[in-house]
Amino acid sequence: MYKNKKILTIYFISFLISPSIFFGTLDQVVNLSEETFNVNEEEIVFKKVNNFYVPVETVPVKTVPVKTSPVNTTSVKMGVINKTNVEKKFKEHDLVVFIHGTILPFPSATTIIQTLKGDKKSPLRKKSFFYKYMNNARYKGLFKYQPINDTGLKRITFSKKKNISVQEKSSNRIAGCYDNYCKLLNTKNSRSYYTFGWSGHLNQKRRRGWADRLYTDLIKEIEKIKKSEKTFSEETFNVNVHENNNINITILAHSHGGNVVLKLADSEKKYKKGLKIKKTILFGTPVQRETSQAIYSNIFEKIYNIYSRGDPVQVIDCISTKDTFSKRKFWKKNGVLPSKLVQIEILCGKLKPMHNELWFLKSKWNLFYRKRLSVAPFPVSVFTPEIVKIVDEHFAQNSNLQLNIKKEKSKKTFNVNKYKLSFKDLDKADSTYKYFVDFPHA
Repeated sequence: MYKNKKILTIYFISFLISPSIFFGTLDQVVNLSEETFNVNEEEIVFKKVNNFYVPVETVPVKTVPVKTSPVNTTSVKMGVINKTNVEKKFKEHDLVVFIHGTILPFPSATTIIQTLKGDKKSPLRKKSFFYKYMNNARYKGLFKYQPINDTGLKRITFSKKKNISVQEKSSNRIAGCYDNYCKLLNTKNSRSYYTFGWSGHLNQKRRRGWADRLYTDLIKEIEKIKKSEKTFSEETFNVNVHENNNINITILAHSHGGNVVLKLADSEKKYKKGLKIKKTILFGTPVQRETSQAIYSNIFEKIYNIYSRGDPVQVIDCISTKDTFSKRKFWKKNGVLPSKLVQIEILCGKLKPMHNELWFLKSKWNLFYRKRLSVAPFPVSVFTPEIVKIVDEHFAQNSNLQLNIKKEKSKKTFNVNKYKLSFKDLDKADSTYKYFVDFPHA
């Protein structure tokens, strides 16, 4: 009875979202057996044909070494202890990853026509219409205004070429703002930025499989950085190649991309490589019983759950969970939440950001983004470095906060906008703290 009810619910919601979903089979939308699912089967590399992207044969991806300037070993004093317990002086490296959320089959006449037209040389030419439609939708419409790329861990290169795709421009712009914030905060660590692409299917088992892929990709990237970084000594490198000493992993994830990240806790139990995620920032992630206990895992050092009460999408998912609906906040286990978790409700002046506004750029085609939002045309996510810095320095003991981001014109300059970040402790009455920050444009 439960299964039949769920299937009927899925098809009803799917009909409201897009008629094109009926071109696919039920296992593409709802359930996929554990035995038949393989992430590698979804590995897709795209090429641009007739101004749209089609999947082609998988090809080896050229790796780009991390470029860092030589470091004077006497200038930085970061403690890493080798086998001889001698303190070494190493520079740290920040590895920042952006992970998108679910990709829904929104109706698009352009995408339908281009999918029907297709590419005769594509290896997916014999796949179902729904399968090909979803792959084309990845770079069409709303989804291209976020940090997104092909599947897997892909480096953001900040290309200055004129003829780059919209999704590359979106990735460059958002990651560029993030990087400029880090520079304003005098973060001297070297940094590299990535997107992690996954299938985007609304399915628990798929997300679990892509979490394994994310885990292995991060391990490989850590090894690559350690080999290319001159700041790591041979002694430290040989202690344990999989311990990310001096490599601080920060993951920003939107929507169900956050549940892919939380499933890394299961991946760590499986592979046991000692991976550590220093900062995990979730934006509008549906909190579900299947992943809610992952916040207690030792793989996560600090978790920031950023949500908005103006975001109905976050709680509407009743398809990929056994819960009636998803939730905005993590609930207490035995009456206690881990001290490493901070939950932050976001406001933008008098407005409560919607699901789209937490993560996507505004554009004339992004009709879900309101131009009167105080952070327009950027998503709330670009303020992450400043939010994390203030919370860590001034609210280390607070786990239930509210943040209001208001725009204020700077009197000294005309080109830089100044923002007021007002924090309030929701567990205490009459406790508001204000901070003023400049917004660095990418």
